Amino acid sequence: MTPKLFFNFLFLGLILGVSQSFLLCFPLIIFVYYSFLKKVYKITTYSNGFFSSWIFGTGFFIGSMHWMISPFLVYEKHFYLIPLGALVFPLLMGLFFVIPVNLIILGKKYFRLKDAKFFFKSFLISLFFLLSEILRSKLFGGLPLNLTAHIWAFNSEFIQVAKIFGVFGLSFLTILWFVLISNLLIEKMYRIFFLTVIF
Repeated sequence: MTPKLFFNFLFLGLILGVSQSFLLCFPLIIFVYYSFLKKVYKITTYSNGFFSSWIFGTGFFIGSMHWMISPFLVYEKHFYLIPLGALVFPLLMGLFFVIPVNLIILGKKYFRLKDAKFFFKSFLISLFFLLSEILRSKLFGGLPLNLTAHIWAFNSEFIQVAKIFGVFGLSFLTILWFVLISNLLIEKMYRIFFLTVIF
């Protein structure tokens, strides 16, 4: 992986982390999904998929959970633990992004995912990302923070959808929306893109 690609994936992850958890900026989130998926579709090997998604995931957790270093700033004797929250934790949690990316590569290689019908392809890719969220929310004690569904927390009326579908159901619907929009842009289906955004 070239240094340019490394910083591209890291930068995209940082933008997603910050915009999803602090800025709540939907245009930026759509930009990240579009840019990330466009790059992922070009990856052909699992090793490249592993490192690119790991870097992206590390950037995401640095951007979304940088507040973790705050408790270590209270007492000077805890300063040495700052790297744990600032770097080690994001590096470990970033591994969860390896799952959807390598499943996409697997689908392209053995199940002709690239040639699948548009909505079915978007649906499957969204399931891959949802699987990653579920696993990181459950494994090793779980970290159910900064899930995709949480970006709707600012709207007390819309977030009631979670009563019906649960937080993971709302995450899936939101991811599906982002993936559909991104795929429409990638495939230059601009008319349907505008309708999907409005919907």
